[in-house]
Amino acid sequence: MTSGLFASYEDDFNESSRQVRAAATALQESLKQNCSAYEPPPATGPQSRAHHCQVMQQGLAHMRELVTSMLYESNDVEAGEARSEARRRVEDYKRVVTVLEGELFRLRQESQDADRMDLITGGNDALDDATLEARTRMLGNTQKLRQGTTTLERAERALHAASDLGTSTLSTLRAQTETMRNFNANIHGVDAEVMESRRIVNQMQRTATKRKLCLIGVILALIFCVVGLVFLR
Repeated sequence: MTSGLFASYEDDFNESSRQVRAAATALQESLKQNCSAYEPPPATGPQSRAHHCQVMQQGLAHMRELVTSMLYESNDVEAGEARSEARRRVEDYKRVVTVLEGELFRLRQESQDADRMDLITGGNDALDDATLEARTRMLGNTQKLRQGTTTLERAERALHAASDLGTSTLSTLRAQTETMRNFNANIHGVDAEVMESRRIVNQMQRTATKRKLCLIGVILALIFCVVGLVFLR
């Protein structure tokens, strides 16, 4: 059975997942530029695409922390079926985070393209060619910056993957350390039993030696008595 702390992590994870999915849905709705009733969302504020992306990113970062906490907590679950079940659930949560991160990456790319198109057209497809060209030129540098941001995001995802690998390795080492401690405790127990057995054997040897000396003394006394009787006669 998992601990109450593990269950609280799960509840927090599910709530964060719900918020991230809600932000993804809102972001997806803002990308429907082909709709006849489409109006560009504000560039800033809670209704902006950037805000939805930020909510998703913060939620996913929190979910990753919760997965790490659940992984550590699963090591304290009693070994056996309960621990296997806890770790299986942790792996499921990891996959959820990975899928949502891929969704965030895709939506962010589409949001950047949509924002760029909104800036070019101003939400109006009837702009003349000169205006479109001027706006396109002004957005050139912005596009380069966004490409740099995309590269950084990919590096961040690689860093998260490396962090997951490190966390998994630490968990394995922790389990192995626990096994070694149990093994060491068993060795100490066996060593104590061996020492006790050795003490008992030594005690038995001392007792046997004492009895042997007593027997020799009795035999010598009998010999002296016999010799004395012979001389007295």
